[in-house]
Amino acid sequence: MAAESGAKKGVVMCSPVNHRIANCEYGEVLVSIILPCFNSDPYVSEAIDSALHQSINGIEVIAVDDGSTDRTAEILESYSAIHTHRFSQNKGKSSALNWAIERAKGQYILILDSDDVLEKECCKTLSAFLEANPDIGVAFGHARLFCDGSVLSERHPITEGVKKISFESRGDWQVLDSDAFFDATLNRSLCAMPSTMVRKSSYDAVGLHNEAVPSGQDWEMLVRLSEKYRFAFCDQVLSSIRRHDNNLSSSDAHLYARLRGRCNALEGILEQVHISDSQRTCLSNRLLAGRLHLARVLVADGECREARKLYRTIADSHLVSPPMKWRIMAQFPGGVIKAIQKSRRFFKRSVC
Repeated sequence: MAAESGAKKGVVMCSPVNHRIANCEYGEVLVSIILPCFNSDPYVSEAIDSALHQSINGIEVIAVDDGSTDRTAEILESYSAIHTHRFSQNKGKSSALNWAIERAKGQYILILDSDDVLEKECCKTLSAFLEANPDIGVAFGHARLFCDGSVLSERHPITEGVKKISFESRGDWQVLDSDAFFDATLNRSLCAMPSTMVRKSSYDAVGLHNEAVPSGQDWEMLVRLSEKYRFAFCDQVLSSIRRHDNNLSSSDAHLYARLRGRCNALEGILEQVHISDSQRTCLSNRLLAGRLHLARVLVADGECREARKLYRTIADSHLVSPPMKWRIMAQFPGGVIKAIQKSRRFFKRSVC
Protein backbone atom coordinates (compact mmCIF):
# COMPACT_ATOMS: atom_id res chain seq x y z
CA MET A 1 0.00 0.00 0.00
CA ALA A 2 1.43 3.34 -0.91
CA ALA A 3 2.24 5.77 1.86
CA GLU A 4 0.13 8.89 1.82
CA SER A 5 1.38 12.32 2.76
CA GLY A 6 -0.83 14.85 4.48
CA ALA A 7 -1.23 17.35 7.24
CA LYS A 8 -2.24 16.39 10.73
CA LYS A 9 -5.94 16.05 11.24
CA GLY A 10 -7.50 17.79 14.19
CA VAL A 11 -4.22 19.07 15.58
CA VAL A 12 -4.17 22.22 17.66
CA MET A 13 -0.83 23.90 17.06
CA CYS A 14 0.94 24.75 20.29
CA SER A 15 3.86 26.94 21.20
CA PRO A 16 7.31 25.30 21.14
CA VAL A 17 8.59 23.61 24.26
CA ASN A 18 12.12 23.62 25.61
CA HIS A 19 13.22 20.03 25.06
CA ARG A 20 15.86 18.50 27.23
CA ILE A 21 17.58 15.87 25.11
CA ALA A 22 19.54 12.83 26.25
CA ASN A 23 22.57 11.56 24.30
CA CYS A 24 22.14 14.16 21.52
CA GLU A 25 24.95 15.67 19.50
CA TYR A 26 24.34 19.31 18.55
CA GLY A 27 20.72 19.02 19.67
CA GLU A 28 19.72 16.74 16.76
CA VAL A 29 16.87 14.38 17.60
CA LEU A 30 16.55 11.03 15.86
CA VAL A 31 14.09 9.21 18.15
CA SER A 32 11.40 10.59 20.46
CA ILE A 33 10.47 8.18 23.24
CA ILE A 34 7.04 9.07 24.59
CA LEU A 35 6.22 8.02 28.13
CA PRO A 36 2.55 8.40 29.21
CA CYS A 37 2.26 8.12 33.00
CA PHE A 38 -0.56 7.76 35.50
CA ASN A 39 0.11 6.81 39.14
CA SER A 40 3.30 5.09 38.04
CA ASP A 41 5.67 5.74 40.93
CA PRO A 42 6.55 2.06 41.62
CA TYR A 43 7.93 1.51 38.11
CA VAL A 44 8.46 4.76 36.20
CA SER A 45 12.11 5.25 37.19
CA GLU A 46 13.05 1.91 35.64
CA ALA A 47 11.25 2.86 32.42
CA ILE A 48 12.96 6.27 32.22
CA ASP A 49 16.39 4.80 32.95
CA SER A 50 15.97 2.28 30.14
CA ALA A 51 15.04 5.11 27.75
CA LEU A 52 17.98 7.31 28.76
CA HIS A 53 20.52 4.50 28.44
CA GLN A 54 19.87 3.59 24.82
CA SER A 55 22.99 2.74 22.82
CA ILE A 56 22.63 5.58 20.27
CA ASN A 57 22.72 9.36 20.41
CA GLY A 58 19.80 11.54 19.43
CA ILE A 59 17.21 10.31 21.93
CA GLU A 60 14.67 12.64 23.52
CA VAL A 61 12.28 11.45 26.24
CA ILE A 62 8.92 13.19 26.64
CA ALA A 63 7.05 12.13 29.78
CA VAL A 64 3.43 13.23 30.24
CA ASP A 65 1.91 12.83 33.71
CA ASP A 66 -1.82 12.31 33.20
CA GLY A 67 -2.94 13.86 36.50
CA SER A 68 -1.31 11.36 38.85
CA THR A 69 -2.14 11.48 42.55
CA ASP A 70 0.98 9.65 43.74
CA ARG A 71 4.68 10.62 43.50
CA THR A 72 4.89 10.27 39.71
CA ALA A 73 5.23 14.02 39.04
CA GLU A 74 7.95 14.36 41.67
CA ILE A 75 9.91 11.47 40.16
CA LEU A 76 9.64 12.87 36.63
CA GLU A 77 10.89 16.29 37.72
CA SER A 78 13.96 14.68 39.31
CA TYR A 79 15.24 13.78 35.83
CA SER A 80 16.97 16.75 34.21
CA ALA A 81 17.55 14.91 30.92
CA ILE A 82 13.88 14.52 29.97
CA HIS A 83 11.07 16.86 29.05
CA THR A 84 8.03 16.60 31.32
CA HIS A 85 4.49 17.90 31.23
CA ARG A 86 1.70 17.42 33.75
CA PHE A 87 -2.06 17.49 33.19
CA SER A 88 -3.88 19.00 36.16
CA GLN A 89 -6.50 16.27 35.87
CA ASN A 90 -6.70 12.84 34.31
CA LYS A 91 -7.51 13.14 30.59
CA GLY A 92 -6.71 9.61 29.45
CA LYS A 93 -3.78 7.95 27.75
CA SER A 94 -4.79 9.09 24.25
CA SER A 95 -4.64 12.75 25.32
CA ALA A 96 -1.21 12.24 26.89
CA LEU A 97 0.10 10.57 23.73
CA ASN A 98 -1.29 13.27 21.47
CA TRP A 99 0.23 16.07 23.56
CA ALA A 100 3.66 14.48 23.21
CA ILE A 101 3.39 13.44 19.55
CA GLU A 102 2.49 17.00 18.54
CA ARG A 103 5.69 18.27 20.16
CA ALA A 104 8.07 15.41 19.30
CA LYS A 105 11.18 16.50 17.39
CA GLY A 106 12.40 13.05 16.38
CA GLN A 107 12.11 11.47 12.94
CA TYR A 108 10.85 8.34 14.68
CA ILE A 109 8.55 7.80 17.64
CA LEU A 110 8.45 4.97 20.17
CA ILE A 111 5.77 4.75 22.86
CA LEU A 112 6.95 3.32 26.18
CA ASP A 113 4.39 2.64 28.90
CA SER A 114 5.63 3.74 32.31
CA ASP A 115 5.81 0.19 33.67
CA ASP A 116 7.74 -1.34 30.76
CA VAL A 117 11.48 -1.49 30.04
CA LEU A 118 13.52 -1.09 26.84
CA GLU A 119 16.49 -3.22 25.89
CA LYS A 120 19.61 -1.09 25.40
CA GLU A 121 19.74 -1.78 21.62
CA CYS A 122 16.00 -1.20 21.02
CA CYS A 123 16.13 2.26 19.43
CA LYS A 124 19.33 1.52 17.51
CA THR A 125 17.87 -1.65 15.97
CA LEU A 126 14.57 -0.10 14.94
CA SER A 127 15.80 3.30 13.76
CA ALA A 128 18.68 1.82 11.73
CA PHE A 129 16.25 -0.32 9.75
CA LEU A 130 13.87 2.58 9.13
CA GLU A 131 16.78 4.80 8.06
CA ALA A 132 17.88 2.20 5.51
CA ASN A 133 14.37 1.38 4.27
CA PRO A 134 12.38 4.54 3.53
CA ASP A 135 9.47 2.52 2.10
CA ILE A 136 8.70 1.07 5.55
CA GLY A 137 6.45 3.08 7.87
CA VAL A 138 6.62 0.96 11.03
CA ALA A 139 9.28 -1.41 12.40
CA PHE A 140 8.73 -3.73 15.36
CA GLY A 141 10.17 -6.72 17.21
CA HIS A 142 9.43 -9.05 20.09
CA ALA A 143 8.92 -8.21 23.76
CA ARG A 144 9.32 -10.50 26.74
CA LEU A 145 6.66 -10.70 29.45
CA PHE A 146 7.76 -10.44 33.08
CA CYS A 147 6.35 -10.05 36.59
CA ASP A 148 8.13 -9.28 39.88
CA GLY A 149 11.53 -9.89 38.33
CA SER A 150 10.59 -13.27 36.85
CA VAL A 151 10.29 -13.87 33.12
CA LEU A 152 6.86 -15.29 32.28
CA SER A 153 7.58 -15.65 28.56
CA GLU A 154 10.58 -14.79 26.38
CA ARG A 155 8.15 -13.97 23.57
CA HIS A 156 5.01 -11.99 24.39
CA PRO A 157 2.03 -13.81 22.80
CA ILE A 158 0.87 -10.62 21.07
CA THR A 159 3.39 -11.16 18.23
CA GLU A 160 2.48 -14.83 17.72
CA GLY A 161 0.20 -14.00 14.79
CA VAL A 162 3.12 -12.61 12.76
CA LYS A 163 4.19 -16.19 11.97
CA LYS A 164 1.09 -16.65 9.80
CA ILE A 165 1.81 -13.67 7.53
CA SER A 166 3.80 -13.98 4.31
CA PHE A 167 6.83 -11.73 4.01
CA GLU A 168 9.78 -10.55 1.94
CA SER A 169 13.18 -11.05 3.59
CA ARG A 170 15.57 -8.12 4.00
CA GLY A 171 18.53 -9.44 5.94
CA ASP A 172 17.30 -10.36 9.43
CA TRP A 173 14.01 -8.52 8.85
CA GLN A 174 10.66 -9.62 7.47
CA VAL A 175 8.77 -7.05 5.40
CA LEU A 176 5.21 -8.24 5.94
CA ASP A 177 2.63 -8.57 3.19
CA SER A 178 0.59 -5.38 3.49
CA ASP A 179 -2.86 -6.79 2.77
CA ALA A 180 -2.39 -9.83 5.01
CA PHE A 181 -1.01 -7.73 7.87
CA PHE A 182 -3.84 -5.19 7.60
CA ASP A 183 -6.44 -7.97 7.62
CA ALA A 184 -4.81 -9.61 10.66
CA THR A 185 -4.55 -6.29 12.50
CA LEU A 186 -8.27 -5.67 11.99
CA ASN A 187 -8.76 -8.74 14.17
CA ARG A 188 -6.23 -7.82 16.88
CA SER A 189 -2.94 -6.04 17.44
CA LEU A 190 0.21 -7.94 16.52
CA CYS A 191 2.66 -5.32 17.81
CA ALA A 192 4.21 -5.02 21.25
CA MET A 193 4.21 -1.22 21.54
CA PRO A 194 7.50 -0.70 23.43
CA SER A 195 9.17 -2.71 20.66
CA THR A 196 7.47 -0.71 17.88
CA MET A 197 8.85 2.41 16.15
CA VAL A 198 6.79 4.62 13.84
CA ARG A 199 7.93 7.38 11.51
CA LYS A 200 6.78 10.80 12.72
CA SER A 201 5.61 11.49 9.16
CA SER A 202 3.33 8.44 9.37
CA TYR A 203 1.62 9.84 12.47
CA ASP A 204 1.30 13.18 10.70
CA ALA A 205 -0.48 11.51 7.79
CA VAL A 206 -2.97 9.31 9.68
CA GLY A 207 -3.77 11.79 12.46
CA LEU A 208 -3.57 11.62 16.23
CA HIS A 209 -5.04 9.05 18.62
CA ASN A 210 -8.81 9.00 19.06
CA GLU A 211 -9.36 10.61 22.46
CA ALA A 212 -12.80 8.96 22.69
CA VAL A 213 -10.94 5.66 23.10
CA PRO A 214 -9.86 5.38 26.78
CA SER A 215 -8.28 1.96 26.23
CA GLY A 216 -7.40 0.03 23.09
CA GLN A 217 -6.00 3.16 21.43
CA ASP A 218 -2.84 1.32 20.36
CA TRP A 219 -4.85 -1.19 18.31
CA GLU A 220 -7.01 1.50 16.71
CA MET A 221 -3.91 3.48 15.71
CA LEU A 222 -2.16 0.39 14.32
CA VAL A 223 -5.17 -0.33 12.10
CA ARG A 224 -4.96 3.19 10.66
CA LEU A 225 -1.22 2.90 10.15
CA SER A 226 -1.40 -0.55 8.54
CA GLU A 227 -4.00 0.72 6.07
CA LYS A 228 -1.41 3.13 4.62
CA TYR A 229 2.07 1.85 5.47
CA ARG A 230 4.22 -1.25 5.27
CA PHE A 231 5.31 -2.97 8.50
CA ALA A 232 8.57 -4.84 9.05
CA PHE A 233 9.36 -7.32 11.84
CA CYS A 234 12.58 -8.60 13.38
CA ASP A 235 12.78 -11.77 15.47
CA GLN A 236 14.56 -10.05 18.36
CA VAL A 237 13.47 -9.13 21.89
CA LEU A 238 13.65 -5.34 22.14
CA SER A 239 11.72 -4.63 25.35
CA SER A 240 10.06 -6.17 28.40
CA ILE A 241 6.37 -5.73 29.22
CA ARG A 242 5.49 -5.88 32.90
CA ARG A 243 2.45 -7.70 34.24
CA HIS A 244 1.17 -6.50 37.61
CA ASP A 245 -2.05 -5.99 39.58
CA ASN A 246 -2.70 -2.46 38.31
CA ASN A 247 -2.70 -3.45 34.65
CA LEU A 248 -4.87 -6.50 35.36
CA SER A 249 -7.53 -4.57 37.28
CA SER A 250 -11.01 -6.09 37.39
CA SER A 251 -12.70 -3.05 39.00
CA ASP A 252 -16.01 -1.84 37.59
CA ALA A 253 -14.41 1.40 36.37
CA HIS A 254 -11.64 -0.50 34.58
CA LEU A 255 -14.12 -2.93 33.01
CA TYR A 256 -16.36 -0.09 31.78
CA ALA A 257 -13.36 1.74 30.31
CA ARG A 258 -12.08 -1.39 28.58
CA LEU A 259 -15.47 -2.28 27.07
CA ARG A 260 -16.24 1.32 26.05
CA GLY A 261 -12.76 1.69 24.62
CA ARG A 262 -13.21 -1.43 22.51
CA CYS A 263 -16.55 -0.17 21.19
CA ASN A 264 -15.26 3.35 20.50
CA ALA A 265 -12.21 1.95 18.71
CA LEU A 266 -14.42 -0.20 16.48
CA GLU A 267 -16.67 2.79 15.77
CA GLY A 268 -13.65 4.88 14.78
CA ILE A 269 -12.30 2.22 12.43
CA LEU A 270 -15.69 1.71 10.78
CA GLU A 271 -15.97 5.47 10.21
CA GLN A 272 -12.41 6.30 9.10
CA VAL A 273 -10.74 3.26 7.55
CA HIS A 274 -11.34 1.95 4.02
CA ILE A 275 -12.30 -1.72 4.40
CA SER A 276 -14.02 -4.36 2.30
CA ASP A 277 -17.67 -5.29 2.73
CA SER A 278 -16.76 -8.56 4.44
CA GLN A 279 -14.36 -6.78 6.81
CA ARG A 280 -17.04 -4.19 7.58
CA THR A 281 -19.57 -6.92 8.36
CA CYS A 282 -17.10 -8.67 10.66
CA LEU A 283 -16.26 -5.47 12.56
CA SER A 284 -19.93 -4.47 12.79
CA ASN A 285 -20.72 -7.84 14.36
CA ARG A 286 -17.88 -7.36 16.85
CA LEU A 287 -19.21 -3.90 17.68
CA LEU A 288 -22.69 -5.32 18.28
CA ALA A 289 -21.27 -8.04 20.55
CA GLY A 290 -19.22 -5.45 22.46
CA ARG A 291 -22.19 -3.15 22.96
CA LEU A 292 -24.38 -6.03 24.16
CA HIS A 293 -21.66 -7.10 26.60
CA LEU A 294 -21.29 -3.57 27.95
CA ALA A 295 -25.07 -3.18 28.30
CA ARG A 296 -25.32 -6.44 30.29
CA VAL A 297 -22.52 -5.30 32.60
CA LEU A 298 -24.24 -1.94 33.12
CA VAL A 299 -27.57 -3.61 33.97
CA ALA A 300 -25.94 -6.10 36.33
CA ASP A 301 -24.27 -3.21 38.18
CA GLY A 302 -27.49 -1.20 38.40
CA GLU A 303 -26.44 1.42 35.83
CA CYS A 304 -29.81 1.01 34.12
CA ARG A 305 -30.11 4.49 32.63
CA GLU A 306 -26.85 4.08 30.75
CA ALA A 307 -27.91 0.59 29.69
CA ARG A 308 -31.20 1.87 28.27
CA LYS A 309 -29.34 4.48 26.20
CA LEU A 310 -27.04 1.79 24.87
CA TYR A 311 -29.93 -0.53 24.00
CA ARG A 312 -31.51 2.30 21.99
CA THR A 313 -28.22 2.78 20.15
CA ILE A 314 -28.09 -0.95 19.42
CA ALA A 315 -31.65 -0.96 18.06
CA ASP A 316 -31.00 2.11 15.88
CA SER A 317 -27.54 1.20 14.59
CA HIS A 318 -27.73 -2.56 14.21
CA LEU A 319 -31.45 -2.97 13.51
CA VAL A 320 -31.69 -5.81 16.04
CA SER A 321 -33.67 -6.22 19.25
CA PRO A 322 -31.50 -6.82 22.32
CA PRO A 323 -32.41 -9.87 24.47
CA MET A 324 -35.79 -9.41 26.16
CA LYS A 325 -34.52 -10.45 29.62
CA TRP A 326 -31.91 -7.69 29.73
CA ARG A 327 -34.18 -5.06 28.21
CA ILE A 328 -36.77 -5.76 30.93
CA MET A 329 -34.14 -5.61 33.68
CA ALA A 330 -32.90 -2.29 32.28
CA GLN A 331 -36.34 -0.77 32.92
CA PHE A 332 -35.94 -1.18 36.70
CA PRO A 333 -34.48 1.69 38.74
CA GLY A 334 -30.80 1.16 39.33
CA GLY A 335 -31.30 1.04 43.09
CA VAL A 336 -33.60 -1.98 42.75
CA ILE A 337 -31.02 -3.93 40.73
CA LYS A 338 -28.27 -3.07 43.21
CA ALA A 339 -30.49 -4.17 46.13
CA ILE A 340 -31.20 -7.49 44.39
CA GLN A 341 -27.52 -8.04 43.73
CA LYS A 342 -26.67 -7.23 47.35
CA SER A 343 -29.33 -9.65 48.61
CA ARG A 344 -28.03 -12.42 46.36
CA ARG A 345 -24.50 -11.96 47.71
CA PHE A 346 -25.84 -11.94 51.29
CA PHE A 347 -27.80 -15.18 50.84
CA LYS A 348 -24.88 -16.81 49.07
CA ARG A 349 -22.61 -16.01 52.03
CA SER A 350 -25.27 -17.23 54.48
CA VAL A 351 -25.65 -20.56 52.69
CA CYS A 352 -21.90 -21.02 52.51
